[in-house]
Amino acid sequence: MKKKIIYNIIASLLLSLLPLSLLSCIFIKNKPYNWWYTISDTYYISPVFPIITILIIVFMLFCFSKNKMENTFLTLIVISLLGIVLFPCSNVYGLIRVGIFNLPDKTSSFFHTFFSVVMITFSFFEIHFVFYPTITNRRVKKLFYLYFSLIVLGSAIFILGKTKIFPKYYELFSELIILIGCSASWFTKSFYLTNDNN
Repeated sequence: MKKKIIYNIIASLLLSLLPLSLLSCIFIKNKPYNWWYTISDTYYISPVFPIITILIIVFMLFCFSKNKMENTFLTLIVISLLGIVLFPCSNVYGLIRVGIFNLPDKTSSFFHTFFSVVMITFSFFEIHFVFYPTITNRRVKKLFYLYFSLIVLGSAIFILGKTKIFPKYYELFSELIILIGCSASWFTKSFYLTNDNN
């Protein structure tokens, strides 16, 4: 399978992750009022979030190359995505133990947050140190500055959402911004490869 196709699939999955996760929960009855505050909370209501995340992991496995730096970043992103699925965040149902490892809610939530931070950090590194240097078109390079800004902005909102000063649903907006930034970078990388091959 050509890499440009894989890049497009990954980009599409990243872009659809949040809306599909939310849509899959809308018609489920007896949901807590705060079920939509973060994409991770949908984990307890619908399987869409973990399914799409696992699909992203599978397609990312096809992106490994001879570039050691890229492979390192991809490995850490894949591990962190897997960690996000295996360790659910604090649940909206008040369960004491969660996830396939049946860990205490707070312990699982800690690992979930840790892997989320790792994923965001190395996604930024992947775009900055692997994608960006391969682009020769100046106009396209300027687009990547926008992607960097979106990820940084999303990360800042994510941190604010973790504080008691700002509403928890700030996390949902941060996740949306970060996913758009990451998705756009994969789409752009794919478009560049398409033009390069032509």
